[in-house]
Amino acid sequence: MWNPVNNASRRAPPLSSSRSSCLHRFVLRPQSPVYCRDPILPNMPQCAFTSGDPPSQCTSTTFKKSKYCKAHSDEFHEIKSKYKHAEEQVEIMGRSLVNASQIYRTPLEERGQVEDAVNMILWYVVNMDQEAHWRRKQDAKFYGGENERHHARLAELKKLRSDGIALLKIFRARYDTLAARDKEGQPPEEARKVAEDTRSLWDAIRRQWHIHLHTFCDHGDDEAAIAKQVDEEMGLLPEV
Repeated sequence: MWNPVNNASRRAPPLSSSRSSCLHRFVLRPQSPVYCRDPILPNMPQCAFTSGDPPSQCTSTTFKKSKYCKAHSDEFHEIKSKYKHAEEQVEIMGRSLVNASQIYRTPLEERGQVEDAVNMILWYVVNMDQEAHWRRKQDAKFYGGENERHHARLAELKKLRSDGIALLKIFRARYDTLAARDKEGQPPEEARKVAEDTRSLWDAIRRQWHIHLHTFCDHGDDEAAIAKQVDEEMGLLPEV
């Protein structure tokens, strides 16, 4: 979860990455009619979802419609509801990124203003990553047209994330420029304080980004790969 360095009370929390409460991983069966092989119920339509690895037939015999048993139908619609909510929230973050771009096009003379914009963009990218992570985890539960929209959204998230990171780098450069300006002509102690504040800010951001990537990206426990991505996206620590 992203925790902005400053002004946390003004930020809404990132999306939850909660998964479905069901304990099984479901795999979609072919759409052709399938019948339960239970000798007691030889002609019972089989639920479209199967569970287990390798897949085994759903044993439920209570159907809401012919395609799903009630339990799996309810679960699927619950997933879609959460999925839609996540998409709406991320669209809000997208507008925040546009706002940050507009801020960049105005004169930014204070480091605090740039820091606010950085937190805004990071919050946006975090939500992008969380939705993409959630979608990958639920990949097997989307089919047909839903599956097409699902993969189109994943591609869109990848592009939006790239745009967000590119914008973040612009703000990072702007912040470092202002920090250099604020050190000019200052007594050594004041100049050192500006340098220490700058390093402390980016160190905190890098640490939080490392935690975020460890949870929501695909590196697993590969600390070297995570550290490399942190360097690429957040930049190196400035010298004091």
